[in-house]
Amino acid sequence: MAAYYPTENQIPLANSTCTHKAPIRFCDNLEEGFSVVPEAFFIYLFPGHSFKHHSHVVGTDMTPYVQYSFDGMYPGRVVYSYEAVDDTLLDAIRKDPGVDWVGCDITPGGIPQ
Repeated sequence: MAAYYPTENQIPLANSTCTHKAPIRFCDNLEEGFSVVPEAFFIYLFPGHSFKHHSHVVGTDMTPYVQYSFDGMYPGRVVYSYEAVDDTLLDAIRKDPGVDWVGCDITPGGIPQ
C-alpha cells in the first residue's frame, strides 16, 4: 500500500510565511572593466514559481520593472531582468520564498550563470 500524504494542509509557495531571503550575487569583486548597473537586477525564480505568484508575494505588479525575460535561455526556470528597483522593492523581491537568487546587472552586459 502506498503512503498517503494529504494535500489539504499544504501552503502554496506564494503564500508561505517563512523568512527566506534570497542571496544576491555578482555585486562585489567584479573583474576590471565591469561595474554594477544601479537599480538593475536579474531575478531567478525556483522552478514552479510563476511571475504572477512572484508579483503577488512581492505585493506589486512587477510587469513595469521587467526589462527582459530569459525563459528561453533557461528551460524550466523563470528568469527576468528588472530595472528601476529601489532598495525597498529589492528587499521585498529577495523575501519572496520563490526567488532562488538575485544577481546584480553588470556592464558591459553579461547574463550571470
